[in-house]
Amino acid sequence: FNPPPNLSARQAEQAAYKYGIELENKLKRGGSVKYESLSFNQFAEIYFKEHAPTLKEYTAVQYKDIYEKRIKPYFGNMRIKNITALDVRQWVSSLERSPGSNGKGEISDNTKGVFFRTLSSMLGVAVRWDIIDDNPCRKVKTPRSKKTAVKALQQEDFDKLFSKIDSYRDKRAVITIYLIALT
Repeated sequence: FNPPPNLSARQAEQAAYKYGIELENKLKRGGSVKYESLSFNQFAEIYFKEHAPTLKEYTAVQYKDIYEKRIKPYFGNMRIKNITALDVRQWVSSLERSPGSNGKGEISDNTKGVFFRTLSSMLGVAVRWDIIDDNPCRKVKTPRSKKTAVKALQQEDFDKLFSKIDSYRDKRAVITIYLIALT
């Protein structure tokens, strides 16, 4: 354990003691200290080498692309064990302020959800491999798309449609429109 250099001797001693207690508790729970200094980038290398081949090819390619473009710039150099729910929430917030893939507008809530689920999946594997104790994404609300009100046809719309449909020549189209309208 190397305490931060800005601590006084007393504070460094307290930090070392706290670190020792946490480490002892972790080892009692069956945890590992092997990955204490593992960065997210280092984990991602292992993940894409060992776990990605077990995924469907399209999913693995999509995860790799999302990792490179959206996850790595934010979490890449962080120690994986130090990533907190607050870090994940701040990352989601940073996505809300970043431009969409075409350089215009914003990233849709659905796309943010895909990015979030990719990060959560990767961290879930880290939990299964005993690299981290808990997935911080579990403590963050998943970005979801806003539901839009459905504009259903009203009775006057049906009346207008049915009054004009009989004049249409293509009977297959007429039958299809009736079928769709009455379903």
